[in-house]
Parts: sequence; C-alpha cells; structure tokens
Amino acid sequence: MKAKPQARKVPVQQNAAQIRQDYENAVDTDLIKFIEDVHSTPDDMVNNLDFRVSKVSEKQRTDIERLTGEPLNANSNFIKGDRIVHIEDRHGKNGKADQSMADPNDIARIGYVLENYDAVDFLRDEKTGKIVTNSNYTAKNGMPSPSLIYVKKVNGFYIVIEAVNDGKRKRLNIISAYKNRKNPLTAQKARMPDGTSAPKQNVQNASATDINDTSKFKPEVN
Repeated sequence: MKAKPQARKVPVQQNAAQIRQDYENAVDTDLIKFIEDVHSTPDDMVNNLDFRVSKVSEKQRTDIERLTGEPLNANSNFIKGDRIVHIEDRHGKNGKADQSMADPNDIARIGYVLENYDAVDFLRDEKTGKIVTNSNYTAKNGMPSPSLIYVKKVNGFYIVIEAVNDGKRKRLNIISAYKNRKNPLTAQKARMPDGTSAPKQNVQNASATDINDTSKFKPEVN
C-alpha cells in the first residue's frame, strides 16, 4: 500500500508575505469615495452618512453567536461618517492617539480585516474586566451595545472595534479602527479573572474616547 502523501507545509514567512499582499490589494475604492464624501460634508451632517462595508460572513456570525449566546440577526457591517472623522481624529495624519491610520487606504481595508480576522472577543475594561459597552448604540434588549474587538496580524496588528447593535436594521456598526505593534487581545487575556491586571504591557487598547466619543454623534436606536 502506498504511503499517503504528506501535505506540503508552507513556510510561515511565505504565509505572512501572502497576507501582506492580500492586504495591500484589499483597498475598497467605494469606501475611499465615502471617506472623500465625509471630508466634503459639513461637520453637523456627517452623522447622516453611512456606508455598508461588508456582509456578515458565516465565520463572523458563528463567532458572535458563540460570544453572545444568542442568534445574530444582522447581515451587514456598516460605518457612519462620524466614525471616519473619529478614526482620523484619533489615528489619522495628525491623530491625537497615534498616526496608524494616516493613509486612507488603511481605513479602506476594514472590510478585509472583518472578513479575515485572526481573533475576535468582547472588548473588556482594563481595570474591571467587564465588557465595554457603547452608549451610542442600543442592543436588542434596549441596553447599550456590547463592543467587539477584531484583530488581524498584518504589518503589526490591525484592530477593529464594533458595536453589537443587532436590531431591526440588521446591521453591526464599526466604532473605530487602528493599528498597533502588539496584539491587544494578548494583554486582555492576561488579566486576572477578578478584574485586576497582570503587569501592563506597552499595548494601546481602545480607550473610552475610542468607544464612546459623542462629538458629532446622534445616538442610534434599533
């Protein structure tokens, strides 16, 4: 009997190179146009703009249902105009937190990250360990929406924060996006079960400003 052929192992370095190439090719030109539209819209009107970034994939649906313990009705990932303003204000060319999203093309790759993320979990408060909620969106139970953090390893780590506002409009809303040299989920998982933290690493986590910035924002009720 012939021995079963062994699957060829692809070097990790080659996999990383392919991921980088796929990431570079993943710019959503329609999202670039949306960003340009946001730039040309008066500040008090940007919250009226929104953009469908991608459909909710089966992988994303399965992971969210595993985390929440209930069926997910949403079928789309959306981003509103004020969130583009927020990402650029916090992480853009003159970002108050960093300049990791200075290139609009990186913002326009959010859809790639949501389709190809390596890990997702609830975003948790650094001190208490409680799930971070977003007061600008309501969940199906009428309470502030819990926040998810998606992480993709590509040129460091690309992080997307999203609200699970799974209501009548059947959409999830992206809250923020940024890049970091280290994986914030590694630090989150290292925290003690009682909510205390292990020794702090030099990892930027999504701050309260990232999650609940209310400038130019009208709360959305599902």
